[in-house]
Amino acid sequence: MTDDVAWPLALEQAGGDSQQALEMVSARPALDQAAGLTLNFGLQSFLVSGTAPRPEPVVIIMSCQETVVANATAIPIPDAAGRYFYAAYPARTCYQDSPCGCRYPLVRTGNVLQAIQAGQAVSLTIPPLTALAEQATTTVYGQTPPTARLDIYAYRFDDPAVTFQQTVTTTAAGDYQADFSGLTGFAPRDYGYVFYADAAGNHVYTRYNVPWLRTGIGYNGYDQVHGVVAPWALITVTLHATTGGDQTFWGFSDSQGAFDMYVSGPHIGDTLVVTAAGQVVSMTVPPLTVHVDQKSDVVEGHTLPNAPVRVDLYNGPFPARYENPDWLTDVPDFSISITSTSAGDYTAAFAGLADITAGNYGVVYVTDAAGYQAYQRFVLPFLQARLGPYQLRGQVSTGGPLTVTVQGPSGIIRDVRKTWSNSDGFFEDSGGESRSRLLAGDRITISPSDGPAISLTLPMLTAAADWVRGRVSGQAPPNSPLRVGLNAIGHNYPSPRPTQPPTAAPHPAGGGGYPYPSYPYNVQVTSAADGSYMADFSTLVEMWPGDEGAVFYINPDDHEVYLEFKTPAVNARIGSNYVTGVLPAGAESGTVTLRDATGQIKATASTQPQYTYPRSFQAWLYQGGGPAIIEAGDSVEVFARGTRIVVAVPELTLQSDRSTDSISGRAPPDSPLIVTWYAGDDWVWPRSRTWNITSTISGTYELDMGELVDLERSNQVEVTYTNADGNQIWTSVHVPGLQARLHDRGVTVYGAPYSPLNLSVLNAAGAPVYTTTNTIRETGSIELGAGGPDFILETGQTLAVALPGEAMTLTLPHLTAVADPLTDAVSGEAPPGARLLAGQFFWYSQGYLAITATVTGTYSANFYGTMAQGSSNSGSVIYLHPDGYRVTLAYAAPHIRVIIGQAMVGGTPPGPGPITVELRDPEGRSKGRGSSSSSYGSFAVYLRDVQQQAAPVTCGDVLVVTSAGRVVTFTVPLLTAVFDPKTAVLTGAAPPGAWLDVQLPDGQRHVQVDPEGFYAMDWSDIAPAAGAPGSVVYTDELDNQTTLTFCVPYYKRYFPLGGE
Repeated sequence: MTDDVAWPLALEQAGGDSQQALEMVSARPALDQAAGLTLNFGLQSFLVSGTAPRPEPVVIIMSCQETVVANATAIPIPDAAGRYFYAAYPARTCYQDSPCGCRYPLVRTGNVLQAIQAGQAVSLTIPPLTALAEQATTTVYGQTPPTARLDIYAYRFDDPAVTFQQTVTTTAAGDYQADFSGLTGFAPRDYGYVFYADAAGNHVYTRYNVPWLRTGIGYNGYDQVHGVVAPWALITVTLHATTGGDQTFWGFSDSQGAFDMYVSGPHIGDTLVVTAAGQVVSMTVPPLTVHVDQKSDVVEGHTLPNAPVRVDLYNGPFPARYENPDWLTDVPDFSISITSTSAGDYTAAFAGLADITAGNYGVVYVTDAAGYQAYQRFVLPFLQARLGPYQLRGQVSTGGPLTVTVQGPSGIIRDVRKTWSNSDGFFEDSGGESRSRLLAGDRITISPSDGPAISLTLPMLTAAADWVRGRVSGQAPPNSPLRVGLNAIGHNYPSPRPTQPPTAAPHPAGGGGYPYPSYPYNVQVTSAADGSYMADFSTLVEMWPGDEGAVFYINPDDHEVYLEFKTPAVNARIGSNYVTGVLPAGAESGTVTLRDATGQIKATASTQPQYTYPRSFQAWLYQGGGPAIIEAGDSVEVFARGTRIVVAVPELTLQSDRSTDSISGRAPPDSPLIVTWYAGDDWVWPRSRTWNITSTISGTYELDMGELVDLERSNQVEVTYTNADGNQIWTSVHVPGLQARLHDRGVTVYGAPYSPLNLSVLNAAGAPVYTTTNTIRETGSIELGAGGPDFILETGQTLAVALPGEAMTLTLPHLTAVADPLTDAVSGEAPPGARLLAGQFFWYSQGYLAITATVTGTYSANFYGTMAQGSSNSGSVIYLHPDGYRVTLAYAAPHIRVIIGQAMVGGTPPGPGPITVELRDPEGRSKGRGSSSSSYGSFAVYLRDVQQQAAPVTCGDVLVVTSAGRVVTFTVPLLTAVFDPKTAVLTGAAPPGAWLDVQLPDGQRHVQVDPEGFYAMDWSDIAPAAGAPGSVVYTDELDNQTTLTFCVPYYKRYFPLGGE
């Protein structure tokens, strides 16, 4: 056997895995090395392979009538002996209109296959080649070109390392037959390959199989018939039932000859007849029964006498597997092979090997005298119930309708439900609309239409999570093994302890499968004689509020009950009316009660979902129409589904000192505290920092943050105290701050929650022009709109804000901003030497460049290629006041939007504030005017003449737009459009070189204007209907947009006047 033959055989054995095949070939001595480039092709696998003299790529081309229908490029791989081997599956390149079409099979007799490497090419023409095997005579036969030499290889399916080979020559008619009876016998599923060599020594080969059949026996009315026949063959399966009547089913085998299909039945005594590639094989379904003795760990039954029997046992249950099990291909957890007695009885004893328990399942196989197989599946019933919200899962021995009966502890029926099990016996019942709950003492009975019923009495099972100590404890039946699972999905607080890798959950009933529901962290415990248990997760994973889990109990009958739990907690903020936390498992809502130091109720509120963290709640407390402030000495109670959490509010204060970048306050003595600082500006990074500190034994604390942060106006600092039960009390302070938007109304004030404030706007002379009072929101800030809708904050005005213990004064500076869309830059004027931040908008966010104004009071920022570059020519410039205040000026590159013939003008103004638009004719005479008081970001103005009539825009007109002291002019360009209905051609004039967008109801197209300023566009392919509206849009380099509307005209027809 030469390397060029050994290589494709190894590839086929390795399923196309080149590396595995190379290891197989490399084990051979380097004998009979084929020289130069060789070529082999597998008719069933479509695998092209060969040896190569060099490492360069090999190009593979398959042609049909000189049309390339497939190609590939293969990179040769070397072995230790310096030989090069290549392999590839050609990719289809043909189309339906190619000479050979594009249907399977891609390979046809007469196709030409080429392999090309570094200028050397070899080719072969695909010949007719067939091969079939017959078990009874141990022969391989088929057809190929006359007088051809064939090498035929045979393999045993159960030992592919054993190879048998024969060489034969075809007859003048092209027939051949190879008799292997002198070398070996054929068994079902044995296989091999027939190699045909052309004159140049290149090979085409085909696979053959010794036919084999396997059938299931009527499992739930349908079952699968499997087998091996000729590859890529049309298969006909005829079922001759003992009850009379025939059924026929069709399918195809794959490239290896394997097939499987569902048929109705079959049942014991039925006959299956399978026809493929001219071969006919048949089998009669043998007797096969299965009985499982769970107590004795025995599977037994009756089948053919003296027949090989194999019993495969799988650890279940079905609910433990995320997908339905593949009975015939999953590797069994346990397997026993035996031979039935002369009377046909068999017994598979698993005692000492496996405990057969509820939830297990398996398959029993019997092999008849011809080597064909029949199998019967078995399922051991299993039930899993969840305490609390109704949830059942399990499996029964057969598919079909189920009756679910739930009885309370008194024996009185609570509910009777109907559900269905799948064909494999799996079922699931979530209670539908009943909103039922399963309680300790309830008894559940599952009654299938065929097979034994399952009954389960639910035990007492409780679980309480202590996330501070990392423990879960509760009550369970005494002296019972339990599994406690945890899913660490709670709040993402700073973690002082490392988290260990997840632990694999132990197997449930039966000792196998994958538990459902599944948890990444699991602890095995055994309850004490009094039923108490405790699972310690502290060395495995850090627990936090919101973590979820479950405790699992398996009863003496191997059925399973579990109870879900959640790590509840309360989080209350001193100085506010806000409470958050996590409710116990199964609770969808609860009640929050605030009591004072004497126990009197101050406020009560219902919880609401809080979406910042999963499975958490929030509540706002109000008293007498105002917020009920949480104070030291109060207590916060949360009650939900029978669980009450009471949290005493300790003394916890916080003061900030901006001059020293420090904080201080009082807290419970000798207690760990978490301090978190948040930046008040979105351009600061990092946005937050955290410190872990401990209060003194006298109950005070201090923290100098100056090494890491500058404590500035608008910053927020939080201090959090966690009590022994894991509940948290926190307080926060906002450093008083002030921000304003120039040429707008927006003012933002920062301070302590619920603090009263007074805001005054003073003119340059110091006289108030606007005054208001308000209250800081619970978030520590408030956004105000100064004045009425037409009020604008202007340069020179002063904002005066009074807060308890803090007075802030900000005079609005001279600040301008002009965008240049052609250079991606903004420039303007600002106070000399001022610190500025400039940025462009990018979707919903904005990056900034830090710049400094010159001594003459000007600045410029180029965004191109920086993190501040956005997706538009708009953004903002922020003035950083020396005392920490902020003044923001929004800017945008102005652009104009006009529709020729209409009086409405819109776009983006040159600046914020009131806007005026004047329309002038080409000679400069005024045609109309319009104005708008609101122009933040965009504007729309209707133009009217002196008689208050509409003043439409025409080509050549000039628009003068004034806003925020800036003036922008725009000359309306020439734009015309004429549609010829006879030729369906649109023609017109526009600025030379311009690109135009043309829209009709039938589509949108684009055209470029020629250097002379004319354009033409052909619409004859769709012939727009007469009367159809259209538009032509021209957008210049500054994003100004001019639109011209038109209509597809009707044909003109002339009729003669007069009489007849």
